[in-house]
Amino acid sequence: MQETMRRWDAPVEAPGRWVWLAAWPVTAVFVLSNAATPLYVLWQRELGFSGGTLTVIFACYIAGLIGSLLVSGVLSDRFGRRPVLLPALGLAIAACGVFAAAPSVAALMAARLLTGVAVGAVVSAGMRP
Repeated sequence: MQETMRRWDAPVEAPGRWVWLAAWPVTAVFVLSNAATPLYVLWQRELGFSGGTLTVIFACYIAGLIGSLLVSGVLSDRFGRRPVLLPALGLAIAACGVFAAAPSVAALMAARLLTGVAVGAVVSAGMRP
């Protein structure tokens, strides 16, 4: 057996603490991507927008996600994972703040767009080996 091959009967090392510290922000951003969904019925009643407008709000997430997926992978390869993930976490926190205030349909669209950008960056940079 070669020296570089892993022995099947050797104990498997548990992932280090750093793996779990890196995993929680990725998980939090994924939870954010759908956390506000039940509130749209309340916002629709309060702000008085139509079902078509609700569809546009949801489409803002997709627009942000696609744009971010196209750019974030290249940026994380060039500059590293952390310089892409930290701003993505900042965008996710900003989106939470906009959702919490949500004075208008435009605010909901902006929050949804920011959420899409954050999720795209986390998927591109946070899930790469």
